[in-house]
Amino acid sequence: MTSIVERIWQRQQKLWKVFWIGLPIFVVLEIGGGIVGGIILQLQGHGYYMDDPAKRQLIVNAILTNPLWIAITLGYCAVWTVCVWRCARNTRHKIWGYLARIAVVLFLLWCLLGGLYGVTNRDELLNPDSADQAGNSSGPLTEGGVSQ
Repeated sequence: MTSIVERIWQRQQKLWKVFWIGLPIFVVLEIGGGIVGGIILQLQGHGYYMDDPAKRQLIVNAILTNPLWIAITLGYCAVWTVCVWRCARNTRHKIWGYLARIAVVLFLLWCLLGGLYGVTNRDELLNPDSADQAGNSSGPLTEGGVSQ
């Protein structure tokens, strides 16, 4: 008797199982990362941040832009994409196989772009005040909108 993972890798599993079981796992992975990050911050004594929405957003940004977290998420996305691609022929109507392949490729691109954005803009996401100051280097504006 083969396991479900072996059946997926050998292209023997039905497409709907691979697609609709894999997608909720990703959602749970993302939500779980936020929960685990919140618990870690609570244990470190930073729980008071949870009352302030702006600081709470900084905590979420810190978790979601962590390179390790991005690597885990992208790794799962890549494996899930390969699994769906391999089992795309295992459907009664071939159009579902083509649509599933398109969907997972778009999903993988979305994950890659999100990861790239998180890594390249980590400083801005974690320090929004410094990004505002850097963007407004011309000085304070007067009432008429002209720099002083």
